Amino acid sequence: MHRDVVRAGVFCATGAVAVVLVTVALSKADWFTKYKAYTVVFSVSDGVGGLNRGSEVRVGGLKRGHVLEVATITEPETGRVVEIDVHIALDPSIALFSEPRVIRIAPLIGTAAWLDFRGLGEGTTPLAAGSRITASPGSGVLGAILGPEAAAQTSGAIGDFGTFAAWLASLPRDYKEHVYPALLNAEAVTVKLRDGIDLWTPRIDAGLASAASAAQNLDGGITEARTIMSQSAPKIDATLDNAAAGTADLREIMSRVRSEGLDSMLRLLARAEQGVESFSSAITDLHDVLVQAMPGLRSTLEDVRTSAGQLKLMSHEIRRSPWKLLYRPTTDEVAHENLYGAARSFAVAADDLRDAGETLREVLNREGTRFDSDSEFRAMIEKKVMDSVERYRKAERAMSDILQGASPAGEASGTR
Repeated sequence: MHRDVVRAGVFCATGAVAVVLVTVALSKADWFTKYKAYTVVFSVSDGVGGLNRGSEVRVGGLKRGHVLEVATITEPETGRVVEIDVHIALDPSIALFSEPRVIRIAPLIGTAAWLDFRGLGEGTTPLAAGSRITASPGSGVLGAILGPEAAAQTSGAIGDFGTFAAWLASLPRDYKEHVYPALLNAEAVTVKLRDGIDLWTPRIDAGLASAASAAQNLDGGITEARTIMSQSAPKIDATLDNAAAGTADLREIMSRVRSEGLDSMLRLLARAEQGVESFSSAITDLHDVLVQAMPGLRSTLEDVRTSAGQLKLMSHEIRRSPWKLLYRPTTDEVAHENLYGAARSFAVAADDLRDAGETLREVLNREGTRFDSDSEFRAMIEKKVMDSVERYRKAERAMSDILQGASPAGEASGTR
């Protein structure tokens, strides 16, 4: 009993496996092949009739893939279908490039359709998996019978024939509306022309007679003009001679004006140019002097203000104690006065150095470009700064010598 159950189970499992294998063989599906996925985009007007999940995807007529899904794309606002996306799986050995050509082909009998790649694209860079491919318009039954290219040419020929037929249909209407009225107008004009010849003939004869009379008058006028010219020829020759002499005199006057007046004008312009250059140079020098002297002038004004204050204090001191003018200083006081003089010289040199620094700062702020490009101007500013630095060094040495000298022995009594 147990052995029969085992045999029955083995038989059922073997039958199930056989059924699966037969199904796979009949469906011709490549279950163990890896595919690359793409999306083929169709317009609503072309449609995807006959394409379903599992429909074949061919390359040059050979099956190389299948349809995974057919989906419609709608606008979120209106719900209108704008395109149809057919997701396909293609054999990875097939390389697609830019703008491949794929069409939908429907058979003459039946409803199943398939996709066929008639071109793999242009360029050298392969198309990435998952890319969107725009489908080429199909040709319906003509495409299935003649092929897409011949069907497109046939459709174009049919359209051209329809256009030609419409033009042929419009010929009778154009003849009645445009050609026939034009013929009637031409006939009416011909009748009027024939009737008016009798009226125009006398006028034409009179016009010809007037033309002949005018020609005779013109001949007489020409003869009279010749006579007048022959009589006036000596006067005309004399007038031309006078005009030639006047032209020669005018030419000589113009030559003199060009040679003498133009030279004087050029000399005047040269002097004016020299004057402008001199004035420009003087303005530049004045500007340089002002730039250099501006800090010194400020310092001088401050010194004058300080000196005025000191003179005012000195005058008050003299009025209060005039006897101090006859006072004789002691040795310590003389040493102190020397130290005071050295300190004053050092302070003056320091002020001078500060003025030089202010001058250099003013020049760099206002004339930085000129300081870099004008070597003479730069040398002048450098000389002013270096002179101030040298005076400062001398004053510093003098003050240092006084400070390092022997101090006075003691304060001596002075005589008043």
